[in-house]
Amino acid sequence: MDDLSNSIASGVGAVVTAPWPFFAVVCIVVFGVWKVISTLYSTRIQNAESTITMLEKRIGQAEAEQARLGAEQASAGKARSPAPEQAGAAVAPLSVPVPQTEPNLPKSWPNEELYVPSNFTPERAMKYFVGRTALQGEADAAKYVNHRIKLQRAVKQVNATPSSFLVVLETADGNGIYCFFGRPNLAVETLSIGDVVQIDGLIERIYILGIDLQDCRLIRE
Repeated sequence: MDDLSNSIASGVGAVVTAPWPFFAVVCIVVFGVWKVISTLYSTRIQNAESTITMLEKRIGQAEAEQARLGAEQASAGKARSPAPEQAGAAVAPLSVPVPQTEPNLPKSWPNEELYVPSNFTPERAMKYFVGRTALQGEADAAKYVNHRIKLQRAVKQVNATPSSFLVVLETADGNGIYCFFGRPNLAVETLSIGDVVQIDGLIERIYILGIDLQDCRLIRE
């Protein structure tokens, strides 16, 4: 009888104690997997929030710049207005622009001399900032500002303000090419992420986060 009791006690002890190491290992593995998934998800959320914040900042800067330019043009127009005593002078007839079949597309492109060299690329411009301050890089890249550039890239994002459209193009180095179009522009409104487009734009600024292009136009082949 004692031998039977001892056997039963040993069996019960083995059943009670044996699963615990295995259960502890399973808990550790599950916790590790959960931790990795949680970290990846948090990183993706932070990257998305950073991209949205950057786009909102660029849109705000563009609106402020357009308001400043509008104020300067208004001031210049007042300065050029004729004096009251000259009101009776002959006034040259105003030229009325001819409507174009496609909005935002001029009849002819600007003079080729106004374009950057053929070997210039946004990725090459970003090399001015490698190992240097933002101010140093902008100073060296300033020679390309106020020149036009033609690009063929994939669309990364499209956004809108009350007065313009912002099309963000993809780059090989992860920086942004921010292309501003006037409104209305049906061709820009119908763009989708991943569409490959050809854009002609005026370089307004080259800085550590990318390039701003104003007066942009979609090139039609």
